[in-house]
Amino acid sequence: MAARLDRQRILAREDPQPPATIEVFGLNRADLVRGRASAFIRTISMLRDRARRLRARDGVEAGEIVTSLRDQPFADVLYAMLRYRSLPGAHVVLRGREVVDAPGDPALHFWPLAGELEPSR
Repeated sequence: MAARLDRQRILAREDPQPPATIEVFGLNRADLVRGRASAFIRTISMLRDRARRLRARDGVEAGEIVTSLRDQPFADVLYAMLRYRSLPGAHVVLRGREVVDAPGDPALHFWPLAGELEPSR
């Protein structure tokens, strides 16, 4: 059965942390889940804006957006989006093809092992 993306998968700290780590450090506390939910909306907006800046050939502002994405609190939300963007339903959860395509930009791959999940996983 193919893996399917849903918003909860991005917002909940299910992976790559072992369950004991999540429990011990309280990574699914309500305040952290709310923070990731807010980061999800900000990240979508920033990815759309970066795509628009690139289309307008405004590399300077597009670069500033990359820096901001890398430095923002809850940057793990972007990491999850990078990993899950190829799964069925990503265009629905990530709110459009523009957002799904944006994380394919190599400038947004800050982590050496931020590879995408295969749709069959």
